[in-house]
Amino acid sequence: MVISRICAVALLLVTTSLTSAQQIGFIPQPSDYAAFAANITDPNSPLPSCKTVGITKALECQALCEEVNGGPVNVSNTRNINGDFICTCTNLTACSDQPTCKELLITPGHVKEECTSYCGSRYTAFNDQVQYPGVISAGNPNTTHFQVECRCDGVVECQDNILFSDVAYPIACTSLSIESSSTCDAYCAKEGGGLFNLGGNFTIKKGTKKGTCDCEGTQASGGKGVAQACTDIAVPQGPQACTLKNPCPTPAPNAQSAGWHPPTSTVAITAAGLTMGLY
Repeated sequence: MVISRICAVALLLVTTSLTSAQQIGFIPQPSDYAAFAANITDPNSPLPSCKTVGITKALECQALCEEVNGGPVNVSNTRNINGDFICTCTNLTACSDQPTCKELLITPGHVKEECTSYCGSRYTAFNDQVQYPGVISAGNPNTTHFQVECRCDGVVECQDNILFSDVAYPIACTSLSIESSSTCDAYCAKEGGGLFNLGGNFTIKKGTKKGTCDCEGTQASGGKGVAQACTDIAVPQGPQACTLKNPCPTPAPNAQSAGWHPPTSTVAITAAGLTMGLY
């Protein structure tokens, strides 16, 4: 009788252990992801999806981060979004089911060829444009953005909205080492990826050494778009920044008491060009 009871208890413990193991599942080891390490760490390769890598739980990201020497898991940026995983390590993103276009090596001005390359034999559709302030669909009338999208067989692979400049929080040309027509033109060519096909236009405010760099491109409508990349000319910064439609006020003798303050920073006025296509 005693032996029977011991056997029954032992059987119960074994069954419980097996059930717990099945519920928890096998814990992956770093070596399980060795086949993807080279691709993940290669800056010239598109970031793989977590589905491709085999991630089924956010906890599995730790082993993946170890394998690619990415450091500990960045918990705040590692998530499960309705079955789409993003594994972020301290030093890099290891995989993503919702990648940015940049992570897929698809960049402004080069979307046509880079999206086509990524899709391979699949039907390709793309969007490659610059959205400038003032358009009805613009989320923020003070900003200029690159809008990038790549679709393969109708499926959106990535969609980026990349800030180029902000009229309310501008960048000084001196901080970008832009001090001449050649450096302005080079900046527009590099950052615009060819979307600013009319080049850069560098001007200096009369009587000063303060410069402004405008990136210019042909819009879809045929007109010229002007994106002011930077300026060293100081104007108020923040939500009340000056714009073409809302110019800086001319201070009256009692302007200080009326709440107006002298210029404190620099500002950029921006515009853009448009390129879209289906292949």
